[in-house]
Amino acid sequence: MVDNMSNNSDSTSINKDRKRCSIPEVMTELHSIEGVNVGDDFHGFATEFLGLRRNREMWSTMGNLENKMKWLQRMYTRHKAP
Repeated sequence: MVDNMSNNSDSTSINKDRKRCSIPEVMTELHSIEGVNVGDDFHGFATEFLGLRRNREMWSTMGNLENKMKWLQRMYTRHKAP
């Protein structure tokens, strides 16, 4: 069995996070976006998805908040697809 927590690319250690890629920084950005509602299905997906370092790093490369939100919505749509 593979333990994802041991994968360095997904570690949550703040010492390994790139600038603007820590969980608190990414979640602050997410919560600043109008229409993001804590407790709904999208927010639940986002918190799990952005818990992985590689996804936070991708988030940080998307540019402005509008582009970040479009990318995250695409990931959510893919996740929900049968």
